[in-house]
Amino acid sequence: MRNENLKTIAQSGVVVNIKLRGGEAKIADISSQSLPGAAKFYKDFKNPGYIAVLGKENTKLFKNIKTRVRKRLDDLSIALNGTFMLLSDYVEYRKFFEEQRVEYFNLLETVLASYDSLKESFLNETASYLNGLIPKTISQEEKEEYERRNKYILQRYEESYPSMEEIRGQFSFECNVQMISYNTPESLSVDGYLDEEEARELLDILNDSMDDSYNDIYNDIIFNMFDQAFVLGQKNALSINTAIQSGKAMKITTNKNINYAYQRVIKSNFIQDDTLTELASKLEELLECAN
Repeated sequence: MRNENLKTIAQSGVVVNIKLRGGEAKIADISSQSLPGAAKFYKDFKNPGYIAVLGKENTKLFKNIKTRVRKRLDDLSIALNGTFMLLSDYVEYRKFFEEQRVEYFNLLETVLASYDSLKESFLNETASYLNGLIPKTISQEEKEEYERRNKYILQRYEESYPSMEEIRGQFSFECNVQMISYNTPESLSVDGYLDEEEARELLDILNDSMDDSYNDIYNDIIFNMFDQAFVLGQKNALSINTAIQSGKAMKITTNKNINYAYQRVIKSNFIQDDTLTELASKLEELLECAN
């Protein structure tokens, strides 16, 4: 009979992986010089080493959505580097993910609706920026050399500027979920390939591998919760100690941090582990001190 904790994990959680791409459409910055006076160009497009062709402000909007989605995944997950979460939390996360996905692609279409004007603005600002690099006190021959170089750079930028379809193809917003389950004789189709004994041996090998996977999740849950409590203690030791010694309430932020850790431990203890139960009890005692 398999370890009940491992079976509980198999029945209670899923592994969630997200793939978020796009929002950072860029081309290499081949103008090696900088012009401090070109404030608008720097503000709108130029970054160290590359140029954001959708504009830095649009890039920031896309990044904000991706950050929200990753943070929510991190908040709801309890193991496997922020990918394993309870089924009940996955239902919540999937709804949130789809809402953000709609917002992400609506933003993309809004940006692409202004594609022509955005490209024109980029090329005009680039030309203005490059012309500003030409020194004032140079010979006509030197000036013409600068102008030839600038024309070449501007042409390269125009040729490198991605089309609407190329930009659209750079975007993806995917959420893949996997429920790792134990194999059964019924789920293992080996008819005609293995005899009964060989099939049973293969089943044991596969399920032993599942045991290893769930043991990793189990150990990760325990480690994460104690690591979180340790970090909490380090960051809030002074406030906690002062409150305990004086009998006064803790700082509001400290109270919120302890409550957050407590709720995480309670949620993670669906495996009914004694060490997590004890940790939850200690955090609950701290919460009582906070009030």
